[in-house]
Amino acid sequence: MNILAFESSCDETAVAVVRDGRQVLSDAILSQADMHALYGGVVPEIASRKHVQAIAALSDKALADAGLTKKDVDAVAVTYAPGLIGAVLVGVSFAKSAAYALGVPLIPVHHVRGHIAANYLAFPELEPPFVALAISGGNTLIVDVRDYTDMTVLGATRDDAAGECFDKAARVLGLPYPGGKPMDLTETEFSILQCLAENRGRVVPVRAIYESVWHETYMPASNNTVMVHIVNLRKKLEEDPANPRLIRTVWGKGYQID
Repeated sequence: MNILAFESSCDETAVAVVRDGRQVLSDAILSQADMHALYGGVVPEIASRKHVQAIAALSDKALADAGLTKKDVDAVAVTYAPGLIGAVLVGVSFAKSAAYALGVPLIPVHHVRGHIAANYLAFPELEPPFVALAISGGNTLIVDVRDYTDMTVLGATRDDAAGECFDKAARVLGLPYPGGKPMDLTETEFSILQCLAENRGRVVPVRAIYESVWHETYMPASNNTVMVHIVNLRKKLEEDPANPRLIRTVWGKGYQID
């Protein structure tokens, strides 16, 4: 069975084709992180509009990447809750239309249950029962997974989710969004990134970075040492596709962060 699946609960539009619930044939994703970074967090109305613009083309791409046509789709699945209501409605409306047009069943998927079920894709040998930690959006839950559809919440946080805490702390510290990756740095890398973020859009000379880092961390550094740390910092940021804040080298002048 080939399932065409949609996810639009927050700031990423995703369309995938999954065979028999275990094999991912394709996974097309469009991230909006660079756009929401301007505001230090996800703006629901902007997210919804971007979903509308992207979802049809992503659907075609997912089918093409899977080597299938619309006639090969046996069912349509979509995240129906929880999530940003406007963003969720885009995916649900499109999925309903697709299922109706193709004459196939529509499968509503609970967002958090979907995260837990994703482990069956990553670890095909996994079977219930097990205990899962689900961290998604405003949900941080410990779940007793007794069977594939029998689950009980054992405990949950009462405040913001972990990711939101990182984002808000990063915003206060003047660090880029999303905040998780920038905060997972060494003290020196953190100071360098903070120096660049405070001068966002401007070229910062190596000497100025050196003086800032030395002042903040009392590290007996040289210009060469600073450049080595910047290389390591750039690598860490580039390894995170969700973080668009890349450090650019302006030869002969210094470094700049968008």
